[in-house]
Amino acid sequence: MSELTDLYQEVVLDHSKRPRNYGPLPGETHQAEGLNPLCGDHLIIHARLEGGVLSEVRFEGSGCAISRASASVMTGMVKGKSPAQVEALFKDFHRLVTEGPGPGTEEAMGKLSVFAGVHEFPARVKCASLAWHALRQALVEALLVPSGERVLFPAGTWLVVQQALGGQFTVMTDMGSLARIDGKDADALGPELVEAARRFEAEQAAVAQGPFEERRLWEALGTVYDPEIPASIVELGLVYGIDSEPVEGGHRVRVRMTLTAPGCGIGPVLVDDVRRKLLGTPGVKEAEVDLVFDPPWEPSRMSEAARLQLGFF
Repeated sequence: MSELTDLYQEVVLDHSKRPRNYGPLPGETHQAEGLNPLCGDHLIIHARLEGGVLSEVRFEGSGCAISRASASVMTGMVKGKSPAQVEALFKDFHRLVTEGPGPGTEEAMGKLSVFAGVHEFPARVKCASLAWHALRQALVEALLVPSGERVLFPAGTWLVVQQALGGQFTVMTDMGSLARIDGKDADALGPELVEAARRFEAEQAAVAQGPFEERRLWEALGTVYDPEIPASIVELGLVYGIDSEPVEGGHRVRVRMTLTAPGCGIGPVLVDDVRRKLLGTPGVKEAEVDLVFDPPWEPSRMSEAARLQLGFF
């Protein structure tokens, strides 16, 4: 650990005094600011996304040695990576600076592993992660509704939240189109929605313990929402049935569900949401989701509460 500590000090001093990838970025496609008022850190992240990956990332600003060094190392590590890969790397980095190194950390994270020492100083976690949060904010991924097309909204895009349910947010753009933003990107929408996403995540973690029960499956699917409709797929009557059977290590669950309209582009997204919710339910080892259209959905399948909420009376 002492060798890693020495390397941490060496890297921080080197990258804070001689930061790599520092300065403006001509032809940038995304930009975001990060501010840590406790230390006075103020960073601007510039990024160019080409072909679905980051071809160039640079930064500007001022701050403490840790924030500048972290930004310098980060800009080099994320080049050539997709937004999804950046998100996965951020999660590993955040775990590193909050919990410390684990087995194989140096091999898995390369130069980022030197920041493991930050976990001994909780007040410095914000300094080390500031550039990462700014980059994530610059790369806000969304699903257009109803097409299901994945897009990236540049920082500063005008968005109005229309619906906040199930740990996800439906927003309207300045062009009047709708999009769904996942809870992981809530920091692009403001601190109140970040807190809402965290509360939902904590609630889900709390119910992810215990024995297998069919009612838990229905409760889990009751947190899946169509981005255009403020009623869960259970309340809408989109879930036709749930079957389960014991398998080695747990249960195999199969769900039959439909959509309010065949051909809806958001359908595959909802199917993935359902599968993910099932696999996060206690005792579920395997999950299958069948999307069917026979019999076709009709409003009479909605619960009384959903019909009242949506004005179907």
